[in-house]
Amino acid sequence: MRYAGLALAFVSSGCFAFSGPLAKYLNAAGLTPIEAVWARMAGAGLSLVTVLALTRPEALRIPRSRLPFVGL
Repeated sequence: MRYAGLALAFVSSGCFAFSGPLAKYLNAAGLTPIEAVWARMAGAGLSLVTVLALTRPEALRIPRSRLPFVGL
């Protein structure tokens, strides 16, 4: 965990560098800019949930008392 901040900075910069070419390809595929943003956000959300499920699956369990909040 000593270099966790440095690793996070490198991963963040790589994602930022990859987002421009990805947006270009999504635009070439016929998506509007807002649709490209939604596609990128959905991909980021799915990847974050996947990492969370692999590293801390207990964090995805919803307590019974919070079900109405999640449902809303």
